[in-house]
Amino acid sequence: GGILMVKLLLWRHAKSDWDMPELDDHERPLNKRGRRDREIMARYIENNFAPTLVICSTARRTRETVVTLCNHDIITYSSDLYQAMHTDLMNIAKRNGGDHDCILLVAHNPGMEMFAGRMAQTSPEIAERFTMKYPTCSVAGISWDCDWADISFDNGGVIDYENPARLIGQE
Repeated sequence: GGILMVKLLLWRHAKSDWDMPELDDHERPLNKRGRRDREIMARYIENNFAPTLVICSTARRTRETVVTLCNHDIITYSSDLYQAMHTDLMNIAKRNGGDHDCILLVAHNPGMEMFAGRMAQTSPEIAERFTMKYPTCSVAGISWDCDWADISFDNGGVIDYENPARLIGQE
């Protein structure tokens, strides 16, 4: 293929509000900390990566997270990401990668954590940061030296992982 490297970013939604238990899970909004964290991580993503496609779960908490990205033209919404397991996320990336060098999925645990965990053995020093948990608003970057059609859990590597607490701690 023509692309030397493809990158997938996995952005877990920011912290959501549990104050209204009667709300359907799909409709829970972000809480105050989530609204702060989403700004921090949106800037981090834009400063370090250049996704040309963003696919976001239809849940309110993911929609409220992704809206902080500057370029809304590249965002699409798919209910496929709402309860996606790691294997579903992999298939979504394969199906939608196309000619993009870098795509961003905005979704939920446990799928995100399972995906990053499956890739973790490729890069233990980065994996140390998320082996115990994959907190809200975390972003992992994974790269493959092949086209999207050929990506798998066995041939890529974790190249980055950050979360708001780590970034605030570095300020």
